[in-house]
Amino acid sequence: MQPGETWNESVPFRDSATARPSRQLTSLGVANNAATYHLHAAFSADSRYLAISTVRRHQTALLRADVESGELTTLAVLDNAEGGGLDQPYPAGSLGRVAPTATTMVQARDLVVAPAERELFAVPLHGGPLQCILGPVAHDRRLSAPYPAPDGSVIYVPETQAHPDIAAGRSRIRPGKQAMIEDFGGKPTRIWAVPLDRGEPYVVYDEPIAGCNHVQVSPTDPDLLLVDRDLPPTFEYYGDNCESPRVHLYNVRSGELTPVCPHNRHQFQSHANFNRDGIRVYYHGPAYEGHEQPVREGGRTGEMFVGASDLNGESVFEINYPAYYYGHVSTDTRGEAIVTDGLVSNDLIVAIHYEQLDRSGAPRIELLARHDSRWRAMAGQYPHPHPHVSPDGRWLAYNRAHENGRCDVCVTAIA
Repeated sequence: MQPGETWNESVPFRDSATARPSRQLTSLGVANNAATYHLHAAFSADSRYLAISTVRRHQTALLRADVESGELTTLAVLDNAEGGGLDQPYPAGSLGRVAPTATTMVQARDLVVAPAERELFAVPLHGGPLQCILGPVAHDRRLSAPYPAPDGSVIYVPETQAHPDIAAGRSRIRPGKQAMIEDFGGKPTRIWAVPLDRGEPYVVYDEPIAGCNHVQVSPTDPDLLLVDRDLPPTFEYYGDNCESPRVHLYNVRSGELTPVCPHNRHQFQSHANFNRDGIRVYYHGPAYEGHEQPVREGGRTGEMFVGASDLNGESVFEINYPAYYYGHVSTDTRGEAIVTDGLVSNDLIVAIHYEQLDRSGAPRIELLARHDSRWRAMAGQYPHPHPHVSPDGRWLAYNRAHENGRCDVCVTAIA
């Protein structure tokens, strides 16, 4: 693959659950992924293009995909790693040892950004040079998924502590959580702001104990962030055993942290997202069922809550579902609804219209498509569907993993 190279390997199909016109944009390589589930991170502002990362021929590249024609264009090649595999702690061919799902679109600037372990890179969506816009950070630190302000003025990106034994080249490698607690008392985290017009990058959030691999920006306020606070002893799994909320609103101007508090006794949320107007926060998590610890045997059982809060962190809607399927809460750009690739079903993408309740108090569920991803077919987040609704509400994008241990990016016309 070379920058500027174009081709088409897409396959049109009909969605098996809705019969809607769909297209598998990729069909080659090992791993093909669009962005994570965060609002406005995958599509271009005009809804025509997706930013895709691909791992093939021992290369990781950033691609532009035309969602209507299926045409792919190479924007940049990030590495040429040999050996290893996608099941390794730092897999070869993964944006310089960071998962490709960290790729993000800056809609206001037609720019694609992606971290490569200790550096953050940017490349124009319509062609141009690849530029390093942050880093390298310290040798024992790593950059996580970036996220832009809605006006494109700045990109926020978490910087997290690497495993101290791996960073030091030690032969004895302790379990990750144990090493972090013993050496640091937690997971030291910073969030960088990277200006795109002028000025040097600067730290807007510095946390000595709680980890944070996700940061999101309100679609209407560039200074209002969603951050995770992954507390010891289990960090991103159950934090402090579900005693405290994981998701917080952070005001960059005032430095104020506001917890997003579920009604459920188990306060820990697994994922969260802003709604399209920036006045709600969507979340979900493992529900309290009379047990001191969450019940999620194998990660797939037990009850689960799904909800929405206001900007004071107070829940305005919350409901429990009796079966816990792993999944994410994404945002419907067409209206007030929570889009999920799991939670309610293991293989369907649905919209939970939480303002449209029946007499029993249950929300209307709208079927969007069948993602049919094999959740366990690949390691890490490669098989996660991570659905996105395009800004104009016409397209649904998602990742699909296959039994043969590879994954592709698909789109379905939903309007």
